Amino acid sequence: MDTDLRKIITSGQELEPICYEVWDHAHQFRLILELLGCQSEEELGSLSENAKLYLRQPPYHGPQSFFLVFPNVRYSAIELIKKMLMFVPRQRISVEDAFDHQYLREMHDITDEP
Repeated sequence: MDTDLRKIITSGQELEPICYEVWDHAHQFRLILELLGCQSEEELGSLSENAKLYLRQPPYHGPQSFFLVFPNVRYSAIELIKKMLMFVPRQRISVEDAFDHQYLREMHDITDEP
């Protein structure tokens, strides 16, 4: 699976407006499901009935291995990405915890602060 997110992360380029091409919501949702896998009824709880019906349509996907999708990305970065991309918002890592995550601590350069 070659997603736009993967292309952006593995390209090493800075983010530019071209990275944010707009597609319809259904297409974006399918890309998310291809990466994270189909979700349980509990995880779909807050979605509208139409969205739930859409998600129950085949093809069904299991979660992709982030280590295979992003083979050249550090373990700590993948760990952080996985915590950020939780389907259920309340299960996602908080901003405070993300800033305290090992990957961002590794990237922090005190000499590069205003």
